[in-house]
Amino acid sequence: MKNKVSRNRWEHAQKLELKDWKKENTVNNEIKELEKKYSLFLKELSRRISFSKNWKILDIGCGPTCVSRFFPEANKMGIDPLSDKLKLSGKKISGVKIVQGRGEELPFKNNEFDLIICRNAIDHSQSPEKIIEESARVLKDNCFFVLACYIYPSFIVFLKNLSEKLSLFRNMEHPSSFTAEDLEKLSLFKYKIIETKIIYEGKHSTDFGKVGHIEPDRSLVNKIVMFLNKLVGNNWFVREYLLLLKKSRILCRKVETEK
Repeated sequence: MKNKVSRNRWEHAQKLELKDWKKENTVNNEIKELEKKYSLFLKELSRRISFSKNWKILDIGCGPTCVSRFFPEANKMGIDPLSDKLKLSGKKISGVKIVQGRGEELPFKNNEFDLIICRNAIDHSQSPEKIIEESARVLKDNCFFVLACYIYPSFIVFLKNLSEKLSLFRNMEHPSSFTAEDLEKLSLFKYKIIETKIIYEGKHSTDFGKVGHIEPDRSLVNKIVMFLNKLVGNNWFVREYLLLLKKSRILCRKVETEK
């Protein structure tokens, strides 16, 4: 699989993620951030796609916040590799039942879900392509996948990928980095892109639209990177980018035939 990272690299990223979730006020601030960014959009989306309370929804990489909380009432399930360590497994959070597991190995039947959402998780994963493949397996034909991820200008992605190879100045919690084109290309081998949306745009390296105090990066390395980013013509550093995807049976069969 392309973009696959080593198990050790992924496990180290997960340890840091777990540490962040356990910090005071992290969960509350993350929920406030989700509400600010997603509550209106997802409620409007549910109207546009003729949402039904009988639908079965999967929230991949749900964490303790569960962005699927902003869809109307339905049969909601969340899965996260840290759910056991966060003592969430078997619990319900805002109507979402949490189970332990990875997006690369979904413990569900084929064509089980009517809607899948994955927000700020695929760049934390060991194999982004496998998550796309597994999501398409468990999603019903002609149903929707809402995929959201932080993306960067191609220059920043180049630097991030270089730092991964050199093991220097890594973004340790995010083993993978994407441009908009990367994320779209990753999705297209299983889905049609119905809509794209910029949820948030940040101008500097710590501007992710978080709630609460965020200490800016004043390091010399960061100042150089920000200067070069502007020099190559970019007036933004990071975007929270959303793809509304639709599973196509014809597309999936074509890809499977070509393998």
